[in-house]
Amino acid sequence: MSVCTDIPLVLSLLDPYLPWALPLYRRIQFHSTHPKAPHACILTSPPTSNISHSPPRSSRSDLANSSIPPFTVAHIDLSRGPETQIWMFSTLEVPVPPSASQVASHTKEFNATINAQFLDIMRTCYRDLVSLMSGTPPLSYTANEKAQKRYGKMDYSPSRVLFGTLHKDLRNLIPDHAIRRVDAPYLKYIFEEGGAHSPGDDTLENDALPHGYVYGELSEQDLRRALDRTDIPRSVETLRTLYGRGVFTLNASGERGKDAIAWGFLGVDGSLSSLHTEVEHRGRGLGVRLSRHLFGKQRQVFGNGGGQWGHADVAEDNAGSRRVMEKVGGQVMWRNGWVEIELEDYLGYSSTAEKHTT
Repeated sequence: MSVCTDIPLVLSLLDPYLPWALPLYRRIQFHSTHPKAPHACILTSPPTSNISHSPPRSSRSDLANSSIPPFTVAHIDLSRGPETQIWMFSTLEVPVPPSASQVASHTKEFNATINAQFLDIMRTCYRDLVSLMSGTPPLSYTANEKAQKRYGKMDYSPSRVLFGTLHKDLRNLIPDHAIRRVDAPYLKYIFEEGGAHSPGDDTLENDALPHGYVYGELSEQDLRRALDRTDIPRSVETLRTLYGRGVFTLNASGERGKDAIAWGFLGVDGSLSSLHTEVEHRGRGLGVRLSRHLFGKQRQVFGNGGGQWGHADVAEDNAGSRRVMEKVGGQVMWRNGWVEIELEDYLGYSSTAEKHTT
């Protein structure tokens, strides 16, 4: 296991595994292009010097049949709690075609290796990062009204960590006794590079709004209204750091309305986030056009690399948002979720001495 400070190197390791590595890829790009917490870091297992560079693949079969040894990478920022603190990708996530039942991805040895890498990263997180956190709840906990409303009174512990957009196969590595919270399952929508479209509509790049609407920057009041319209436990401070865009009305004189009537954001992992259209303006394709507009800004926000792949997490029971994602051209490629675990229970620590000698 190693701490990786060479951003281009770790991105080059992840690039052949797009779109499966896309959430972590974008999170690391955000890490490199925006202000970050002092102890935010990227961990890899095995060390980057021991990870083979995989050539670009043309199909899932190519990846599945690769002889490249498995590896796991995580971006960790514990200061973000109670919002997402850990993004992780493992080569375990790459799907294996049914015809490739005997490849390394399906062997006990492969799965044991991934499990050991996951454990290695969590041990390092506990030993080197949790110890830097305060034992009393930081302001990010006490001031996050959305989280308190959604989850009730939160018992703070610096060793409780929240994984975001965690692939179901990685979730299965965590024993139930260590899990403190699991949110409802999400579907991962992927928007294909350079060609996503919806039947009978224009390409992804066409973000032109209908007559009477215009894009604009979101005000502080708009950000607070965006928080009011979502159940996602974010703070207004987080929204200020994200690239967001609003849709506003235009009157007959061409004057823009004061308040946004639709809005959306690109999350710190590049996901299409908090997309919303006020009820009286629905049915006009604003959500679809705004989604395209936001995806078109990825290079501006995250820098070069990663192509134009886009992604979004949508709750399985959110039929309205799923229809919008399908109209934009998204395809469901896997299931994931948000999982909070207690590291001390996961690592099996039962005494102070054991914690400090492991």
